[in-house]
Amino acid sequence: MFFKKEDNIEKKQIRKLYNRIRTEEKDRDIKEKEISKRIIDLDIFKEAKVVALYFGKGSELNTDILIKECFKQGKVVCFPKVIDDYNMEFYKVSSIYDLALGKFNIMEPTTKDIINSKDIDLMIIPGIAFDNKLNRLGYGKGYYDHYMKKNTYIKIGICFESQIAFYIPVDKHDIKMDMVITEKNIYK
Repeated sequence: MFFKKEDNIEKKQIRKLYNRIRTEEKDRDIKEKEISKRIIDLDIFKEAKVVALYFGKGSELNTDILIKECFKQGKVVCFPKVIDDYNMEFYKVSSIYDLALGKFNIMEPTTKDIINSKDIDLMIIPGIAFDNKLNRLGYGKGYYDHYMKKNTYIKIGICFESQIAFYIPVDKHDIKMDMVITEKNIYK
């Protein structure tokens, strides 16, 4: 379903719809492999020394292929950890065994090796929906937007093509992606 600006729809309604769409996605493994391949083939991925990732939960895209490829290429890999009601930080991990269930039932680093945000070259970001103007609809807590507002690294949102919305309402604190990658397209 496509929404237009004049529909005056709330983010909450869009989240509910696109969360359902993502949950019902078919052929996930094939599509996740294609998304990962598109990212791995990018020059910005090849050149990145420090990559910020997330560990997918529930119906989020699985990032296992990207995680393994980062370790294989000797990149510094970091994951987010919620610090308080508004903030998260990224911590270096040496393997997936450095992750444990944390806040919101999300896998978080157990390490203490915090990564300076200025050292991150590339961040792979989850979302419930994106649009072709590179806007992101997250979960509504603002952790990623708050973290990203002070940084200059490349931000890549990843999702299934079915999660690309015609329109996403944007607030002044919402941060655009530099790129959104699906199994069918690379939006820039």
